Amino acid sequence: MKNRDNIVQFTMIMLIFALILCSCSQQSKLDSITDPQEYVNVLAEQGYSSIYNSLVFEKTGKGGTVWTAPFAGIKSFKLPSELSGAKGVIAANGGSESIPGSGLVAVDVVYLAMTENEYKQLLNNLSITSLYARADAGALKQYQQLSSVYAAASSPLFSVYGIKGSGSADDLKSLIRDIYVKYGGLDESLAMIVTAAMSVYPAGTAGDYSFFLVQSGMKDQEAFTAEKNAEFYAEYESLAGDIEKYSSAFSFQRPLGLTEVNLSDGSISFETADLNGAPVKSTDLFASHKVTMINIWSTTCSVCLMEIPVLQEMNEKYNAEGAQIIGLLYDGDDPDAAQEAKDFLAEYGIEYTNIIANDALKNIFPTQSFPMTYYFDSEGKMIGEPVIGADLTKYEERLKENLALERSKDPQK
Repeated sequence: MKNRDNIVQFTMIMLIFALILCSCSQQSKLDSITDPQEYVNVLAEQGYSSIYNSLVFEKTGKGGTVWTAPFAGIKSFKLPSELSGAKGVIAANGGSESIPGSGLVAVDVVYLAMTENEYKQLLNNLSITSLYARADAGALKQYQQLSSVYAAASSPLFSVYGIKGSGSADDLKSLIRDIYVKYGGLDESLAMIVTAAMSVYPAGTAGDYSFFLVQSGMKDQEAFTAEKNAEFYAEYESLAGDIEKYSSAFSFQRPLGLTEVNLSDGSISFETADLNGAPVKSTDLFASHKVTMINIWSTTCSVCLMEIPVLQEMNEKYNAEGAQIIGLLYDGDDPDAAQEAKDFLAEYGIEYTNIIANDALKNIFPTQSFPMTYYFDSEGKMIGEPVIGADLTKYEERLKENLALERSKDPQK
């Protein structure tokens, strides 16, 4: 009897050891990966799935719900029971570098005033309509309406920011303030007021990065109930009331796939092909216009697809003035994605040039976020400021600004 007990005990110890070894082996495999897509593929093998509209990945098991956001430096976030068991839904946005080359990474944690079943149904409908939206204007409009429902239900809980170096809360606020002014179009005094009001709590370090939990303010009851079901407000207020306690649930790593536009002497040079297979040289592409707006998109980015018909109108409007829009299809080196893009562009009558992001272009524009938009002069030199994310108003404003700038250099043209 004693021998049998010893055997059972030994077997249990070996099983536990095997589980620990397996877990360590999986993490070691992830730690050795530098290619972003390979990293995502391994996460999928381990049972993680992407949270809607983010580069944050989630897995739920016996140990509870765990998030990871490798491009934002979050190795793991084991959701506390009050978050994972909430009546409303806890979701995430972002999950990558905020601005290419800034070194600032971020994840926004949000509260959705809807039940888990309502959330799953909404995501299912978004998934279905996004497929048909590529080739049907009615489905595209329905997708936009569903996206509005998601946005209206969402309220901020807190953000997780990572900053390069042993930065302080003041360093973080200063960097965010500069980004608000430079890329967000905020007046400097207003940006100072917004960032001064932020509550910032140190959360950890990893390599040469420091991480913080940040709360920029929560919606008051009047604003919340104007958009959402009032019965969710008490829970939202409770969860957002003390964010510092969540910091112990995080572990961090150095962010993967930090982006930076790689320019040689301020200009770019490349050769690729358009979606019809015709060769394209950057020198020819840029020389034909005073200003070229390059809009980087992907077939997996529904927001990108929604704005393309408007970009066609913008291209027609400013072409006579010497500006052009070029689409850079980031997943265009995948034949299936390239064909899907061709079908979509044909369906919506898109005539401006779309080119394929080959390895050389991906080296110039390494990114995990779409859309990204840059402006170049006739010599291929970057001009003005890029636009991060989808912002049709800002696209046009900066296109007009850059056209005026180029005309001022040579008034005769």
